[in-house]
Amino acid sequence: MQTGVTQIFGIRYPVIQGGMIWAAGAELAAAVSNAGGLGLIGSGSMYPDELIRQIRWAKSH
Repeated sequence: MQTGVTQIFGIRYPVIQGGMIWAAGAELAAAVSNAGGLGLIGSGSMYPDELIRQIRWAKSH
């Protein structure tokens, strides 16, 4: 399926996961991304070292 969203973000489906603080971590972001959507890590109140850890985890999965 091609839409403006899929073309801009280079994703398969026009699905963008909400970045909900503490509810949307690396595991959910990786799962959504692996399924063809755009996964987001809710990082609004995360300390930088935790955000880095979450990003690294998501990238490796």
